[in-house]
Amino acid sequence: MAEDNRIEKDDWQTILGELAEISQELNQLSEMTLGNKDAFEDDEFPALIHFIKEIKKEKKSQSWEKIEEFAKLIKENLKFLDETQQIKLQNKMIDRSFIGVLPKNTTTIGNNVMEILNHIPIVLETINESIRAMFIDIKLKLGFPIVKFEKEVLDIKHQIELLEEEVTSHTKLKKGFGSRDEQMIYTQAFRETYLEIIEKSQNYIIRDYKIHSKAFEDVYDRFTNKMKNYRESPAYDDFIKENIKEVEKAIDNWPTEGFKAFTKALKFIRKIDIRLSDTRQTFIQQIKTELDKDTNELVSTIESLWTLENKIDSATFTKMKEASEKVISSVKFFVRTIDVVADDPHEKLINNPKILQNATEMAAIAFDATYGVIEADDTIGYLCRQVLTESEITVMSTDKDFLQLNF
Repeated sequence: MAEDNRIEKDDWQTILGELAEISQELNQLSEMTLGNKDAFEDDEFPALIHFIKEIKKEKKSQSWEKIEEFAKLIKENLKFLDETQQIKLQNKMIDRSFIGVLPKNTTTIGNNVMEILNHIPIVLETINESIRAMFIDIKLKLGFPIVKFEKEVLDIKHQIELLEEEVTSHTKLKKGFGSRDEQMIYTQAFRETYLEIIEKSQNYIIRDYKIHSKAFEDVYDRFTNKMKNYRESPAYDDFIKENIKEVEKAIDNWPTEGFKAFTKALKFIRKIDIRLSDTRQTFIQQIKTELDKDTNELVSTIESLWTLENKIDSATFTKMKEASEKVISSVKFFVRTIDVVADDPHEKLINNPKILQNATEMAAIAFDATYGVIEADDTIGYLCRQVLTESEITVMSTDKDFLQLNF
């Protein structure tokens, strides 16, 4: 009989030891959900302080209350576990009173563990939803796209849903420990399963916190790059310089103030943007005025070809005029649609494919109708007379046409 009691006591002590290990891991998970930095080994989350502050403010969803309730259940079970272990230490001798208390307390602790396990998906989803809500604020209120972060948070959400199914399937039938077989199933199989569930949960918490911090770091970098662009702007002046300082002062506090730091910075960014907008309009008007002047001169030059109407044959002139009208139409369309800030308008004008194509066609017709009819020796004679005026040049040709004789 004494041997049977010893075996029974050893079995319950084994189960109690397993429950102690699980309970300690649950406590580690609880500390993570509370944002206790000591619960994380080498991981750092710059935005964690801000996240905990924000989640405590969520009155409607009672997010923080759910996390605190989870922590409370774990602390109470740990306390009961500690009391039971103290009883075990005090009763080194085998007696019936201890054998009666140990199974009862161990069963209670086991049931508490399973109840706590069923709370895990709720707490994980609470944290995940809070992070998704903050990402929506970043997208809508700050105007920064965060697709890559949203995808990862949604993946964690899906993993939590799968975890909930796993927890349910391994706890819904456990209402205590009746037979010795059931005790050993728990000891040998469920222990590993429960520890795996807790480990997954800890990983999901770490992933959520990491992606939250990365998203805020990304927003900070975007603000920093924006300030760099402001400094490189041709419109950069003392007014913009002072407001940039205010922006940088505000965003440097993001680890503690989080989203609030960025909304503060927005106030100064709006001032800079208004200043740049005014300057930009003046700058744009100046460029457009210059562009209009240049294109008007170009159009006038093209239209001057129309004076050849009585000097070349009618069919050729009609073709040339139609080609020149295409060039003028392309130039005017270009002027209406070009972004004079994003691109160099003059560079774009001379390299516009449609304008080049139309202009080439026009020039070819005009050349063939004018200079294209002048022979090579006539051209040489013209150059000698008009360009090389101080040179003594002899041109020999068998032609005796008017142009050459005139030269």
